Amino acid sequence: MEIQYFVFALAGLLTIACFMPSLASRLGLPHTVTLAILGGALGLIVQANGIHWPFIGDFLHALHGFSISSQTFLIVFLPILLFETSMAMNVRRIMVDISPY
Repeated sequence: MEIQYFVFALAGLLTIACFMPSLASRLGLPHTVTLAILGGALGLIVQANGIHWPFIGDFLHALHGFSISSQTFLIVFLPILLFETSMAMNVRRIMVDISPY
């Protein structure tokens, strides 16, 4: 994969991810759910390869060659996701759920 396609795909994915929290709050869903739904939809669209609009077609073409190994995901993205989840966690609620009384 050429570097310009990699940078374009990564920038596009990060841009989409930046808009997901506001969309999730409007829909009343957790932002992780909206990210999963959008990721699945993008995967289906990329595999179908049916959109030939100028900008979106280039983005989908860049996504088609974009791949992240499982080791990269575990080392780079998983700690960030776990940290964000731990910061958003309501500890008092967990303590109420854990306590037997």
